[in-house]
Amino acid sequence: MDHQITVEELYTLVWQRPILHIAREFGVSNTALSKCCKKYGIPTPGAGHWTKVQLGISIETPPLSMGAEELSAPVILPQSSPMDSQAKQTKRDRQEVDKILSIPIVDDCLDNSHPIVEHWLRDENCIVSDAWSEERQTGSISEYDDFRLRVTSAFIKSVEPHGVEVTKANLNGRFVLNAGGARLVAIIRQKM
Repeated sequence: MDHQITVEELYTLVWQRPILHIAREFGVSNTALSKCCKKYGIPTPGAGHWTKVQLGISIETPPLSMGAEELSAPVILPQSSPMDSQAKQTKRDRQEVDKILSIPIVDDCLDNSHPIVEHWLRDENCIVSDAWSEERQTGSISEYDDFRLRVTSAFIKSVEPHGVEVTKANLNGRFVLNAGGARLVAIIRQKM
């Protein structure tokens, strides 16, 4: 869907608020909005304009040198595709997770495991691998499963202090996380 406003309305808007804010309202990028202004001959505020406004410095607004017919001409602003917005959000989510995650410290044993891992260890029906069920009867687990569970515990412990909530965790290494309202899926895989 395209937004339609007149040249005069757009001119008024860009001198009332920063282009970035107006662009967000219309669902377009600030670059696209700036290009539209240039295309229609609408002067835009220069660098430092809004800082000067905040400081109370009087700034002269350049006039529009157009006739009445040109002023009432419609300006069509193409709306960004939902894919652009989604890609930007995904990139921001990944950057946020990268900031949060540090290299987790993997404990040498399962004695101080995260409660989720402790629950798996106590659950008699919990099968980690084929070897697990045979070794479970003797009260121990395979070296491979021990390592997997220690890494899983370290991962969960490393994200929780940063406000990331583990909402779902599976033994297969798939986690659903809530980070600042964003739902993220993380998968721990072992390189072969």
